[in-house]
Amino acid sequence: MKLKEKVTEEPKNELIPPSAYIKDIKLRWKLVVKELKDFWIDVKKAFEYLKPYLIKGFDKAKELFKMIKKKIKK
Repeated sequence: MKLKEKVTEEPKNELIPPSAYIKDIKLRWKLVVKELKDFWIDVKKAFEYLKPYLIKGFDKAKELFKMIKKKIKK
């Protein structure tokens, strides 16, 4: 018994022109720039929200260090 192989032709892949790649890269870069701008806006908002708490925390830490330093000197 002989096996017969059925050969099928593979479809040809159409290449995308370089101009389509360039257009895609430009669109993706615009998206990256927009996302980074939005991220930076969020970081600034978070910092402004946390700023009073951070200042209060640093002031408290300085106060505690001064107290500890006085006790060590005695």
